[in-house]
Amino acid sequence: MADQVEKSDFVYKWTSDDTARFIQARGEADRLFTGQRNSAMDGWKQVLRSVGLEEKVTPQQARKKWDNLKKKIQGNEKPPNRNRDRCWGGHSSLMAMVLCHG
Repeated sequence: MADQVEKSDFVYKWTSDDTARFIQARGEADRLFTGQRNSAMDGWKQVLRSVGLEEKVTPQQARKKWDNLKKKIQGNEKPPNRNRDRCWGGHSSLMAMVLCHG
């Protein structure tokens, strides 16, 4: 089956709605990310399942997406305001997540 292509060979193009749902689902699943061995993989699988992306994005890609979002937010030291919310595509919920949960 050398012709079969893995889903990790493709890069999913995230929409703003996908990202917003992803942030919300990650926040709701925060209790699953305990730091215990292999717990994060199960957490990412649940997050992807809850936003309907489990067939399009791997848990590793989800973790990378989250890390990249956190890096963007952490580089922004000022609290959110209306103009910044517009610039961030409404990701003020991620800002709150990062500030509270890291």
